[in-house]
Amino acid sequence: MNKNLEKFLRKRNQAINNPRKYKDIYLNNIEELYFFIQYGHTQRGTLKNEILPISDWEMLDSELSIPCNYYEMDAQASFVEKRKLDFDKLAFFLQYGYYGNIITYSRKKRFLLRFSREPVGLVSPTSVFHLSVAVILYNNDYASHFYKLVT
Repeated sequence: MNKNLEKFLRKRNQAINNPRKYKDIYLNNIEELYFFIQYGHTQRGTLKNEILPISDWEMLDSELSIPCNYYEMDAQASFVEKRKLDFDKLAFFLQYGYYGNIITYSRKKRFLLRFSREPVGLVSPTSVFHLSVAVILYNNDYASHFYKLVT
């Protein structure tokens, strides 16, 4: 078999199987996110630093990125299997990504206040990808917000 065809088939199978493998991680993480919503802090606790106070919502890293990654992989698998974009899964991906980008943007602004310098490398390629998904979903409000958060 041609090497390119083998690589394509391998990548296709990975795209289909990744959400199934990732689902347990996603379900455990959702419980952590609900814990934060209910109690206002993560299960691993809050960092206490009196000089540079850190808000509880700044600790939401994996609680938002894991669902975002899961829905991205699920939308990709759905596209590979059905040859059609699943807009609902992309919308869930976009929602989690939006909250993650807002937190990153706030961290970037607070970094300037805390350390009196601009942060290096805080704009991730993922946030730019969220912008393109917002455009695909014809959600101009989200797209304009993502653009403001990225730039």
